[in-house]
Amino acid sequence: MKHIISILIYLAISFISTISISAEIIEIPEIIISAERTEQTSKSTSATVNIISANDIDKRNITTFDQVLESIPGVTINRSAGTATNSMSIRGSSEMLGGGVGNRVLLLIDGRPAITADTGGANWSLFPMDIIQRIEVVKGALSPIYGSNAMGGIVNIITKSPTKFSQTRINTGIGTFEKQPIWMRYTEKESYFGDIGVTHSNSYKNLGYFVDLSRKSSDGYRQNTNFSLYNVYGKIQYANPKNLKLGISLSGTSLERSYPYPWLVDNVEPFVHPLSVAYEKINDKQEKRIWDIDLSLKLPIDSKSRLSANLYSSQNYSKSILNPNNMAGDDHPYGFFTDSNARKTGALLQIESSLMSKNYFITGLDSQIDMVDSFPPDIMFGKHWATTLGVFVLDRISVNDNVSVMLGTRYDYRYLEECKSEGQLSPKIGLSYQIHDNTTIRFSIGQAFRAPSLAETYLKEEINSGLNFVQNPNLKSEKLRLYSEIGVKHKLLNFLEIDSSVFVYDYTDMILWKQLNDNDFQVTNLSSSMISGAETGVRFSWKGLSTIANYTYIDARDTTKGRTDNTLPYKPKHSVYTSLDYQYSRFMIGTSLRYVSKVEEVMFHPVDAPKAFYVVNAKLSCKLSNRVMLSLAIDNILNRPYEEMERYRMSGRSIVFRTVVE
Repeated sequence: MKHIISILIYLAISFISTISISAEIIEIPEIIISAERTEQTSKSTSATVNIISANDIDKRNITTFDQVLESIPGVTINRSAGTATNSMSIRGSSEMLGGGVGNRVLLLIDGRPAITADTGGANWSLFPMDIIQRIEVVKGALSPIYGSNAMGGIVNIITKSPTKFSQTRINTGIGTFEKQPIWMRYTEKESYFGDIGVTHSNSYKNLGYFVDLSRKSSDGYRQNTNFSLYNVYGKIQYANPKNLKLGISLSGTSLERSYPYPWLVDNVEPFVHPLSVAYEKINDKQEKRIWDIDLSLKLPIDSKSRLSANLYSSQNYSKSILNPNNMAGDDHPYGFFTDSNARKTGALLQIESSLMSKNYFITGLDSQIDMVDSFPPDIMFGKHWATTLGVFVLDRISVNDNVSVMLGTRYDYRYLEECKSEGQLSPKIGLSYQIHDNTTIRFSIGQAFRAPSLAETYLKEEINSGLNFVQNPNLKSEKLRLYSEIGVKHKLLNFLEIDSSVFVYDYTDMILWKQLNDNDFQVTNLSSSMISGAETGVRFSWKGLSTIANYTYIDARDTTKGRTDNTLPYKPKHSVYTSLDYQYSRFMIGTSLRYVSKVEEVMFHPVDAPKAFYVVNAKLSCKLSNRVMLSLAIDNILNRPYEEMERYRMSGRSIVFRTVVE
C-alpha cells in the first residue's frame, strides 16, 4: 500500500509540474528508407525492410532499445539481464556469446558503424530511447553495402533532428517487479525500477540543436540484475537554403551494474534457485563508459550529384570487478579485475550521382581503425590494432516505372598488426518489380563476410568459466558464400498490408570455439552451416483499431562434413509476435504477445535448454491534453517463468506508471 501511495504522489507532482511547460507540435515527415545508402521508397528496394517510428515506440512499454526489436519478424534477442544483451540475431545469423562476440548484425547510427573495437559487438540495451526518430531493420547480405558484420542484416538508428521551434519533452516512469513465490525469493524487499528523460530542441535561423539527458535504474528482478544507467546526447546542425548541411553530435554513456551470473545450482542436493547467484559472487560488478563524436557533411556538387562525409570516433571502456570483498570460495583472488579500453575511428566518403535518367550511382570509401588495450595481458586480449579500408560501388537502374535493379559490389582490405592481411569481395544483385499499384515482388542474391574481432583473435582466458585459450592470429574471416531471398508485399484497400519472404543463408568458415585438449580451447574457423526459412508480417489498421501479426520459421543446420549433430545452437524454429491496439478519443489500450519455440541445442548446459515460452504485455494510456499523457503498463501480465538463455531467468510480472509531457 505504501508503494502505491508513493507512486500516486510521484504522478501528481509530475502532472503539476507540466502546467508551465509549452511546446509546438511538429508533424513527422513521410518515412523513407536507406537500404541502399540513399533515400528511396519501400517499393523500390530489393531488400526486406522493417521500420519502427518514434510513435510506435510510444505505443509500447519500452525502456531499453533491445525491447524495440522484439516485434520485428526474424529478430531473436538473447539476454542474461536487463542491460546485458548477449546476442541480437536476424534470421538466426548470430551466435550467443557474451559481449556480442560473434555478432553478425551491424548496428548503425545515422548510417555509420556503432560496434565496439574489441569484441565487434554492439551495446543493444544501452542506447537512449528519446533521441530515436525511427529505426530501419534491413535484412539479408549487406556486406556489399556496409562491409563486415552485416551478414544477417543491419539495424540503422535514425536520430532526431533539431526542430524549427522550441520543443521540450519530459518522459518519466516508475514501476515495480512483482514478488515471486517464497521458495524462489532472494530478498523480501520491494524491487523498483524507474527512468527519466528530458529532451529539448530549438533552432535559430539556419542553426539548430537537440539535447537529451536520461537516467535509468533498477533494483533488479533477480539477484545481480540491479543497474544504474546515465545517457547524455547532443546534436548541433547547420543547414542553408542551398542544401548544405553540417552536423556534429556527441554522446556519452555511464553504466554500473552487478555482474549478471547464471542462476544458483545447489550441488549438495541438486536444487535450482532461479533468482539467486552463488553467495561469494553477489558483490561482483561491471562498469562501462562510452563516448562518441560524429561530424557529418552533406554538400550538393551540382544539380545531379551530392557528396556526403562522416568522421567519427568512439571509445568504449569496460571493467569487471570480481571478488572485491575477499569472499571465501570465490575462484578469483581478492580485488581481481579486468578492463578493456577500445577505440574505433573511422571516415566515410560517399558520392551520389544521377548521371543518366535511368541510373543512380553511389560510390564511396569507408575506412576504420580499431585499437584495444586490455588488462591483465595474460588473461585479456592485450594491446592490438587493426585497420580496414573498403571501396564500394552501387548502381540502381530504373528499367521502367515498375522495375528497378540494384547492382553492387564492395572490396574490403583488412590489415592486422604485422600479422595478417586479408581482402574480401562482396557482390550483390537485387530486383524490385511492382506488378501493380498494391503489389511488389523483390528478389536479391549476394555474398557477405565478417572479419574476426580483436577479442576472438587474441583471447587468452574466459574469466567466467576459467577456460584457457590459445591465440589464433591466423583466424580468417567467415563468409556467407550464398544468400538469396524472394519476397512479396501486398496492400489491400489501404488498411491491410501483407509482407512475406523466403530466404537461404549458406555460411562457411564459421568462427567457433574448438577444444584442443582437456584444458585448452581455440577460436578457429570450423564449420559450414545452412539457415533457411520464411517469414510473414501482417498489418491491419481501420479507424481506431490496429493490429500486427508476425511469424518466422527458421531451419538452422550444421553442414560441416563428418559432423553427427547437425543442429545449430540457440536457433528456435518458430517465433510469433502479435499486437492489438485500439484508440478511442484520448484513450488507447493495447496488448501484445511474443512466442518463441524451444531451443533444441545450447552450448553449455543442455539439461537447462530454454523451453518454449510466451509473454503477454498490456498498456493503457490517456492523453490528458495536447501536452500530457499518462499510461499504465503491465509486462508479462500472466507472470510466466521463462528463459532466453540457459540458467538466466527473465523477469516476471512488472507494473510501470509513465508520464510524458511535451
